[in-house]
Amino acid sequence: MANTRSADYTPPPNQHFGADESGGGGNDYDFNFEYDKRITENTAVIVNDGYSILQQQGAGTRNGWQNLSVALKWQAHVNAEHEVIVSLGVIREFARTGSASLGNDDVGSTTPTLYFGKGLGNLPVAWLRPLAFNKSIENRWTGGASVQYSLPYLQSQVRDLGLPEFFGRLTPLLEVAWSSPASKANSLGTQVLFGVGVVYTATAYAIGVEALIPGNRQTGTSVGFLAQLHLYLDDLLPNTLGKPLIDW
Repeated sequence: MANTRSADYTPPPNQHFGADESGGGGNDYDFNFEYDKRITENTAVIVNDGYSILQQQGAGTRNGWQNLSVALKWQAHVNAEHEVIVSLGVIREFARTGSASLGNDDVGSTTPTLYFGKGLGNLPVAWLRPLAFNKSIENRWTGGASVQYSLPYLQSQVRDLGLPEFFGRLTPLLEVAWSSPASKANSLGTQVLFGVGVVYTATAYAIGVEALIPGNRQTGTSVGFLAQLHLYLDDLLPNTLGKPLIDW
């Protein structure tokens, strides 16, 4: 199966979807962090937060912390033979934990979430087996999907092309994220965002870079950029921070 570690590069739940909520031009700079801690082998708690700088024409610059978001995630089903993984989660955003000037919600929300991943290692066409599909759905009419082509899988499971080590660790990916009003309409309407990028996966870390391309005018008119660094505490600190709290 394509490395599932490279499939988690969708924006965090509390990241601003559009930089411009007033209809004018502007820029949005987000510095987000996420900490995942396993409770048992198949369950984890995930903490998300970040610092945002919003620059809007005619409105100056606003900055501050986003609302704190905490998620619980359970790996419900794994089928290694068919390279399928399904997880269930619930995300809680805590109101008034971020800066009011950013327009953070002043009412908390709880969002059930479904995660689904499928590798294509059982396809009869060998060159298509490194493909993997990942999808998440939330009941606020927000979701995302990604398709990756894992060169590490290609090298180890299909055919060793003798690629240099750097290129043999790359996973190109294409993502799409969307958000629609779940109840009353608002000025933003439906937003669609595309991501095109690549992930470099090492033993204990991964680095991803993406271009963020608006899919419609409600999302924005300028191309953005996303860079991420993931540290795998399971490998770096297997006996301390990387160890499940309950070792069943």
